[in-house]
Amino acid sequence: MLKNSHFVSAIKKSVKKSSGMTMIELLMAGTIVAIIVPIMVLLINATINGFTTFDAQQQIKGANQQLLNNIYSNLVLSKRIFQNTASDNAFLNKISLSNLPSRISTSQLPVIVSSGSLSPNSAGFNPANVGNSLFFVGHSTTSILNGVAGSTTTVMIDGYTFIYYYLTPQYSAGLLRTTSYNVYRWESVTYADYQQLTSFSNTTEQKNIAKQLYSDNITNLFDPSQTSVTNAFYTVNSAGAISSSSNNLINNPGGSKLMINIITGITGGGFRYGIAPNSSIWPSNPKTVPLYATASGVFPAGFEVAVEGQAGGRQVLVRSVIVAQGSMKAIPASDQVIIASATDLW
Repeated sequence: MLKNSHFVSAIKKSVKKSSGMTMIELLMAGTIVAIIVPIMVLLINATINGFTTFDAQQQIKGANQQLLNNIYSNLVLSKRIFQNTASDNAFLNKISLSNLPSRISTSQLPVIVSSGSLSPNSAGFNPANVGNSLFFVGHSTTSILNGVAGSTTTVMIDGYTFIYYYLTPQYSAGLLRTTSYNVYRWESVTYADYQQLTSFSNTTEQKNIAKQLYSDNITNLFDPSQTSVTNAFYTVNSAGAISSSSNNLINNPGGSKLMINIITGITGGGFRYGIAPNSSIWPSNPKTVPLYATASGVFPAGFEVAVEGQAGGRQVLVRSVIVAQGSMKAIPASDQVIIASATDLW
């Protein structure tokens, strides 16, 4: 019995002795944790930044493609491209941007060059002709009217919309404390072809066509032959009467859209984005801005437009540079260019 009690006592002492950690062991454990934790934090941050960089690059690339695809698809239907002249700017001044983001103060239409080049390395290229906005009118619909004035005649009247792409400032802080920009697309309601309507010599038939257009919610007319804004616009009423509307604005309920709208933080941290400012204003810009125009203050920023060629086959160049900035060290950028063929028949 005595031997057994000594044996039990020895076991208890052994268990008690091994139940705790020595000071050396605690110091070693603390040292290991102090080494591992910062490494883990760095790895996690590097992983997050990597995902954020990838996310930002993919997002701005996709947004840029969508923007230029939208412009391209609309230019295909163009009938008249407005340029930076007094008469064409008068048309631009008839649109209203009320309740919408304002365009930047240096917004400027391009100058159309009938015989020149879209290459900045060509002798025929003039950077002074490059703008940073795009304004044109295109074919949108054809109204097919059957049985006008009680007859079996089928009447077809073309409809047009005015489309305007322009830069708006965004972010009070901007990219690295520099203002960036977004692109807005403004679109008018449908305007029926005034010349086609008034080409009907029968007054009764003309009035009935106008009444039918009115009942189809097309109350505005545009005369594509006019280069002066004064005689280019008309309205019709429910009685089919046609009136000049030279003092009215081009109506906008056709719709307006912010063209670059990205949901950030999908696979990483959040980031800011926008059309890049000029490289002279923002030295951190990873792309050269401008590439075609001559920089003047904040003009043109990373949205450049040039138009070249004869009226029946204009070539419209649009360059868009979108950049992003966030927790990542690098500044992702998407630099894309399209050249669209467009008609300018009027």
